[in-house]
Amino acid sequence: MKNKKIISLVVIATFLLGFTAIVNSKQKEESKVESNIYSESNYKDKVNPLSKEYAIKILEAEYGDYISVSKEDIKKVGEEYIVDVVLKDESEDVGEHDHSIGVHKINIYTGELMLPN
Repeated sequence: MKNKKIISLVVIATFLLGFTAIVNSKQKEESKVESNIYSESNYKDKVNPLSKEYAIKILEAEYGDYISVSKEDIKKVGEEYIVDVVLKDESEDVGEHDHSIGVHKINIYTGELMLPN
């Protein structure tokens, strides 16, 4: 009688330990998959950076057609495009005049325009 109780307790304990181990491994797998989905390196590998033409369109959306920026004026530094934005000022008195409004940064992945201070 005593042996049956001991054997049944060992079997129940084995089932409980096995169940706990399975649940624990599933949670680790889910957290690993979740962290891989949102990791920065995985995001950057799958997202194409913006082109210089699109960076010019972002600047035109901000300042209108008055900017004078070409693809050659845009420099890529790390994850940003650096641009010295020049506005064309056309007045009747002076004629055409270019005016720099500062160096702007554009994130190549998000398109965020960072204005100069």
